Amino acid sequence: MGFTHLHLHTEYSLLDGLNKINNLASRVKELGMDAVAITDHGNMYGVIEFYEKMRKEGIKPIIGAEIYVAPAGMENKNKDEDRFHLILLSKDLNGYKNLVKIVSKSFIEGFYYKPRVDYKVLEEYHEGLIAMTACLQGEVPSKALKEGKDSAKKSLYKYIDIFGKENTFLEVQDHGISEEKAVIKILKDISQEDGIPLVATNDAHYLRKEDAKAHDILLCVQTLSKIDDPERMRFQTNEFYVKSEEEMREIFMEIPQALDNTEKIKEICNFEFDFSSYHLPHFTENGKEWDPEKNKKLLEELTFSGIRNIYKDNIDEILKRTRYELDIIENMGFTDYFLIVHDFINWSKKQGIPVGPGRGSAPASIVSHALSITEVDPIKYNLFFERFLNPSRISMPDFDIDFGDKVRDKVIEYVKNKYGADRVAQVATFGKMEARAVIRDVGRALAFSYGDMDKIAKLIPMGASLSEAVETVSELKQKAQDPAYKELFNIASKLEGVVRNFSTHAAGIVIGDKPLTEYLPLQTDKKDAIITQFDKDVIEHIGMLKMDFLGLKNLTIIQETLESLKKQGIEIDFEKIPEDDKETFSMLKQGDSIGVFQLESNGMRKVLKGVQPESIEDLTAVVALYRPGTIKAGGIEEYINRKNGTTKVSYPHPKLETILKNTYGVIVYQEQVMQIANTLAGYSMAEADTLRKAIGKKIPEIMKSQRSIFVEKALNNGVEKETAEKVFDLIEYFAGYGFNKAHAVSYATIAYRTAYLKTHYPKEYFTGILNSYIGNEDKLSETIYETKTKGINILKPGINESDTFFKVEGKDIRFGLLAIKNVGEKALIEIIEEREKGGKFKSFRDFESRIQSLKVNKKVIESLIKSGCFDSLGEERKSLLENKSEDQIQTLSLFGGATINLPQKTQSSDAETLQYEKEVLGFYLTDNPMNAYLPLLKEEDVPTVSEIKESEEDGVVKVAGVISSLRKTKTKNGNYIYRFSLEDGFTKIETLVLPKFINKFDDFIENEGVIVIKGQIKREEETVTLFAEGVLNFFTEKDISKKNKYTSLHLYLKEATLDVIYQKLKDFKEEIEKFKGGSPLILHLFIEEKDIR
Repeated sequence: MGFTHLHLHTEYSLLDGLNKINNLASRVKELGMDAVAITDHGNMYGVIEFYEKMRKEGIKPIIGAEIYVAPAGMENKNKDEDRFHLILLSKDLNGYKNLVKIVSKSFIEGFYYKPRVDYKVLEEYHEGLIAMTACLQGEVPSKALKEGKDSAKKSLYKYIDIFGKENTFLEVQDHGISEEKAVIKILKDISQEDGIPLVATNDAHYLRKEDAKAHDILLCVQTLSKIDDPERMRFQTNEFYVKSEEEMREIFMEIPQALDNTEKIKEICNFEFDFSSYHLPHFTENGKEWDPEKNKKLLEELTFSGIRNIYKDNIDEILKRTRYELDIIENMGFTDYFLIVHDFINWSKKQGIPVGPGRGSAPASIVSHALSITEVDPIKYNLFFERFLNPSRISMPDFDIDFGDKVRDKVIEYVKNKYGADRVAQVATFGKMEARAVIRDVGRALAFSYGDMDKIAKLIPMGASLSEAVETVSELKQKAQDPAYKELFNIASKLEGVVRNFSTHAAGIVIGDKPLTEYLPLQTDKKDAIITQFDKDVIEHIGMLKMDFLGLKNLTIIQETLESLKKQGIEIDFEKIPEDDKETFSMLKQGDSIGVFQLESNGMRKVLKGVQPESIEDLTAVVALYRPGTIKAGGIEEYINRKNGTTKVSYPHPKLETILKNTYGVIVYQEQVMQIANTLAGYSMAEADTLRKAIGKKIPEIMKSQRSIFVEKALNNGVEKETAEKVFDLIEYFAGYGFNKAHAVSYATIAYRTAYLKTHYPKEYFTGILNSYIGNEDKLSETIYETKTKGINILKPGINESDTFFKVEGKDIRFGLLAIKNVGEKALIEIIEEREKGGKFKSFRDFESRIQSLKVNKKVIESLIKSGCFDSLGEERKSLLENKSEDQIQTLSLFGGATINLPQKTQSSDAETLQYEKEVLGFYLTDNPMNAYLPLLKEEDVPTVSEIKESEEDGVVKVAGVISSLRKTKTKNGNYIYRFSLEDGFTKIETLVLPKFINKFDDFIENEGVIVIKGQIKREEETVTLFAEGVLNFFTEKDISKKNKYTSLHLYLKEATLDVIYQKLKDFKEEIEKFKGGSPLILHLFIEEKDIR
């Protein structure tokens, strides 16, 4: 007797399986079963987690998958072709490797709607696998149902020929579906006639019968359907759960052998993972054979050469530390690892690829520094090697490297070419259904209104679980107890934490010593890049080399700034600039850090004003302290008060002064915890790192145990018990929030460099920032606003003056053409090549005649016109849009040349010009319609959107802006809500008007003008939302006219020739553009005795 589930879908059958692996292990154990299989749809995402959790509960894990078979061949991609299911289970290591290869090929070569393989692939990789004929969508059951026994037999023998009779099983299922019963009858006959064993399974997609509704909602989430949609995908019965043996035997009482055979398969499947070995690639040079002794010698030569170049003082101590590190690296088998990292970083620098000064804990190694893997000096900043590589804890060192975001892929390509494309892949990451998202997803499926769900979701604190939120937020608790929302919360709690999606990790790269499919399954992403099916933690767990190659736009900005300066004959070497530049720190002390790496958020700018930094060490503390946990614990306030003398700096023991002096007695860094343990309690640095890691987990039992050890060691080191307890309290309080100093100092270094460039070379630096934000109109708008506050003008785009990207032009920055909507790089290549070949464009007609490429289509040209690209040619935007070019109507531009017929020309009004800019740039460039309203707003004491966003305050506000992106949505109760952006031309706030306030807005919502709103501001991290409650005022152009007391300015030009008029107006134009204001300017041209205004 006995039964094992051999067909089971975990949460990794994305948005189809609801079996959370943790809960599954408990349930299987509760049912008295000693084994279970994982057979997710087409993938192996969850096999390691499944294996570990089952082993922990004493349950035998069987590794498998439900794959898709394409009988017509996997290269045949016709949507009308059949696609069948097949269950494969690994008997041994060979079977696991073959399953990995089958699944990988199904994605990389056979993907078409689903990952598919064909008989040829199964034939090639059949060894070590058991095949079961699957559900109604399996080939054998499907043929049995549609074509009868003979056809089913024919299909069955294809699989028998591939896997062998002893490894092929006829799978029977009964979920109360009539078709299944018909199939069982035919398969029973085949089994008796041909001696092919039956095996009974339940297609388990969820844990218990009562989870069927939650699973149904999960399917709605997958298909973006509502539960009352009659056309949506659904399961036919509620029997697809993890059943007990008793339930299964009752269902299959006529064929008990089908259940007994699950036990036979269980006994056959004996694959176990080996987590004790590393599979690190070997470093070789120029195609030579791997020689570990030569590599050891090479690492030492490179390291000591680097040490001699960097250090001149205290050399004996430095050489001692270097030798200590090298011994550990070599003994732990990581010689090749360091050489590999050194090699690709060295190559990157030679190629001009920007590389960051360090990241993570790697800067704590002097060997890393000597090899130029990192730029941060671990001696200068008191960093400890054991934080990076602990000899008492066998784990791989963690190298995370920042590269310029535009060229990161070149480094990956280099690594692929050196180690083999089949041995390098990017790493997967999995998103889960978090509390806020699950409320929205489930609410949508249950047909609640968006506004209602959005309001409930926003009551959940960031990072909190649903149960925590319901317990701590009274309004949420009331909702959860409300009968109208009871089902919502019940189902949401079941779906919370379920794996929702698969994506590519932003940085992770894996390199293997053999083709990766010897160890793990692969697939492709949307860009056809090869991706692992395991996440970074699993990859490290199975002994693979995982590194983070992060694309950091700030490194690109720095590089572009330096290149721009180099063209001007200015060379910047960051090794030689002062580290305490007064002007740079003066800027930072004022909180003027927009555009500065890591320091530009509103909260961080407030911290800078409080901290008043004077060194990179101070910036390191700022980077480390600005974390949610530290803020909540009061760490930042304590640090600021102590640094500024408001609170007295004190130390619980004199020995701690040298450790905590730089941070004014506050524990800021994890390294300080290690130092305290070492100095006060005699821990070795390796033991201190173990303590640091244990405390960070905040598990009560571990904390209690570590306290006892610490106090005992401190007593043995001559410290009084009371003091030891007090120090441990301090460690316990701050260490949970303590930050890795090696990482903080690396990022503080980048922050300082960007601040230095912003201070001394703002034009070049902001040009780099603007180019990094092309495609993000909100960020472009905000950066242009910031640039203008620095006295730097942004020159509008010009067809002859602009290039693809923003560029420095004299004292100003010229707008880049790529930032215009609908204008792509391919079109710009054509335009700029023609301009370089044939000279500047003389008119719009000249442009049209010379640019004949299909890439420069009507939409591109229209966007160029609306952005003002042809203004410098004397063309009028509106005329061009009406198909009247300057040449066609022979008109005289005020700044152009020919004989004229001015009345024929259609001019754009100021409002039209700004609207064109808003349409094709996403923001106003040459002016801002809000400017005209500023005197009114100042008189009424009403802040703009920018001013409100700058503030840190929540609560009731009044704010002025223009309404855009208006959406009116109907709630479940039949009421309406408004959602819109309130903007001031520089930035915007997302705004929500709930049903009870909506009637106050109806008269204004679609009118032209500036609205003054009263409402509640809510901030979550960097997101600001305005809950609008009423309209305080609404200003239109008439209000400006009433207010404006300006007199018109008339300019009269009466000259002998048009050339003189042209030259004077050209000079005057340059002047008046610098002094825009509210007074109308009227030009009078006396031409042929006519006064033309």
